[in-house]
Amino acid sequence: MQIDSVDIIRELLLKDTSSNGFIPSSVERVKKNTNYKDNLKIANDIITKINYYKDKDEEAIERRLNELSVEWDIERILELNASIIILVGLIFGTWINKKFFLISALAGAFLLQHSIQGWCPPVAPLRKLCIKTPYEIFTEIIALKVLNLQNKC
Repeated sequence: MQIDSVDIIRELLLKDTSSNGFIPSSVERVKKNTNYKDNLKIANDIITKINYYKDKDEEAIERRLNELSVEWDIERILELNASIIILVGLIFGTWINKKFFLISALAGAFLLQHSIQGWCPPVAPLRKLCIKTPYEIFTEIIALKVLNLQNKC
């Protein structure tokens, strides 16, 4: 039995499963705070890649799976960004002027807000650049593994 992985991917990536609560689920928090057009562009990019690999051999799919295994997701990029800003604020606050400690505090506050609600200032530009969430990367991995299984049958 053939499974249409594109339909499954579309459903997983675009279905609105958000709750009405203050704290969205881990899967939904970034998507909920991203412009719908940007979410749609990312989902369509993933679907396009899945369609591309439908006709490829196992080796090509494995190469793509390896690429996905080292792809940086939005969480990792935001953590790196916040860490750098916090460290720079601490260094400048220690050596130049104590007011620079505010930069560290602000970066920490935004990181906290992102961890709870899925929003902080860099989210919108990173999503415009098609930086995926861990869930989106994982969804593409699962779809490619399904394709690999179907190609073996």
